Amino acid sequence: MSDNNAIVESAPGAGRAWRAAREQASAIHAVPQYEAWTVGLENGWDCHLEPYQYQSLNEPGEIRLLRIFPWTESLQTMDGLSMPRCELIHVNLNSSPEYGAISYAWGSLLEHSPVLLDGQRFLCVTNSLFETICWASKGAEEPLDFWADQICINQHDLVERSKEVKLMGEIYKQASLAFVWLGASNETDELAFNLIQRLSLDDLPLVKAFDLCHGKDVDGLRSILQPNGIDCNDIEPGWIAIKDLSMRPWFTRLWTFQEFVVSKDVTFVCGRHHSSSAELLRAFYATQVLLNQSTSGMLNAELLYIHRSRYLTGRFASLLELLLEIWESDYKCRDQRDRIYSLLAVIEPGTSCNINVDYSSSVAKAFLEVAREIIKNTRSLKVLTLRRSGELEDLPSWAHDWSFRRSEQMAIDDAHMRFSSSKGLQHIYEQSEEHVLIVKGKTISRIAKVASHKFSEYWDEYHNGDFESFLGSGTLISQVLEALESRPGLGSLRKERTRGHWNWLLATTFTAGRIDEGNESDFNIDGTEDRLNIATNIARRGSLFVRSLQKCMGRKVAILDTHAYPLGLVPDFARAGDLVSIMSGSETPLVLRTHGECFEVIGECYVNGIMYGEAVDWTQEGGETFIIK
Repeated sequence: MSDNNAIVESAPGAGRAWRAAREQASAIHAVPQYEAWTVGLENGWDCHLEPYQYQSLNEPGEIRLLRIFPWTESLQTMDGLSMPRCELIHVNLNSSPEYGAISYAWGSLLEHSPVLLDGQRFLCVTNSLFETICWASKGAEEPLDFWADQICINQHDLVERSKEVKLMGEIYKQASLAFVWLGASNETDELAFNLIQRLSLDDLPLVKAFDLCHGKDVDGLRSILQPNGIDCNDIEPGWIAIKDLSMRPWFTRLWTFQEFVVSKDVTFVCGRHHSSSAELLRAFYATQVLLNQSTSGMLNAELLYIHRSRYLTGRFASLLELLLEIWESDYKCRDQRDRIYSLLAVIEPGTSCNINVDYSSSVAKAFLEVAREIIKNTRSLKVLTLRRSGELEDLPSWAHDWSFRRSEQMAIDDAHMRFSSSKGLQHIYEQSEEHVLIVKGKTISRIAKVASHKFSEYWDEYHNGDFESFLGSGTLISQVLEALESRPGLGSLRKERTRGHWNWLLATTFTAGRIDEGNESDFNIDGTEDRLNIATNIARRGSLFVRSLQKCMGRKVAILDTHAYPLGLVPDFARAGDLVSIMSGSETPLVLRTHGECFEVIGECYVNGIMYGEAVDWTQEGGETFIIK
């Protein structure tokens, strides 16, 4: 419990008010606020403090700034509580005000401290922001103006919060400076920042070293650092300290992504230490190479570097592209709607105009709205391929639930995908009811049987180098052949052909379609040698192969009811009777489940013979109509 909580609890009846405030704050993701209270000052006087009441923001572009006064004007209580003196002032972005912006991780809503506003009013903020305000106050010789979301937005007013959040990109973009508060410093931070400073000396060609880091050239990096007296031993305390620094909460808070990318000039602050963003990110890369280890913070820092460079040069990411990148990362947010709202300022201009920031609506509605905008703007059904089981109940099957972490059963990375099952036909958007999506396409086959096991059950065999068992000759292929043998009219030629299909299916999915179309005959009938060659050759690509492979891990083999397309890889919750369909605008076939006259998306699938548009016999305007819910 913070000092402020202890003071409030000591007042008569305040415990009930404190608990009620905490429950309300938890519901709307804001810091609890309390009723009036009295504190004893160091000079022996009592000071009665009233809770701060926000004044409305009425004009377009109007924001609040936090004016922080020097520490000499702070309020000191008899029990040692310090309250920095501040004011909230109203300005308009259109008048180009001078201010700095603060980027920080909120921390726990229940660990908070009071800030003195307008002399005899107070407002509670999380301890993380409180530390930041104290840092600014102690370093100030005159009042300084800052913007910080937690205090400059009335978080208890959902209408204001929705309006101001949409301005955040412009707020950080216009700020003269942005300060990243990593938190108070500890004993290891001294080692980290000393090494960061040495890595940033003018006579050290770190730009070259930075480039080497991208290639993970350990020897090349050492050849540059060691002549400059920098120890490259992986147990050197400075490198370990930098790794620890990358594990600070700021590097995994989702809102900080946008705040960093759009800001003009960024300085990282950790207690009494500071560095430029370039210095810190270079140090992270060097540490990553020398230790041969990555933290979530280091990987997220790579995303920050890439997208800041793209943003500053006008090469904006699309909304779907950015959503997918963030989804694969370890960024976290308290409110799942922020998985959409926190990215709107950094995507290509104009694409976010129709996405409404509304904290009074549900998470499902926010996800539905963004799915519809992506489909409408891109004329692609890529978002449908991300479908998985267990998503939000009130979310239609064609709208992805971004609150899920990417799982083993998800699609192969579209950045490397070369499939084109719809043969380049685009989706033609039709206005419909909110939960309905109307698409064009054709049903190609029906699932007759789904294997009882999935790839992930044989993951240990892959890690142990038993590629033959892993790739199927001793496991899944036996199940498939056993099931096929129970079907009438199956001859030995069909068995051999099935093995060929199996090899081809593995090759195309594991390479994300990079095996050229029409080469199925190049795979021998037995297939063992081919499967081992596929695994060996692709594995040389390292992490790219493993990432693609992991996204197939949750899939199961399905036997289809058509002789032309006997095998497929389907989502693990597909079942017999589900349809395999090709939709205009989708790079891969989709598994659909019928519900009366409507359909549910189960997920994408991989089927021999239809991955490159071979089955498309309709025009852009043609095909069957499917009503997806």
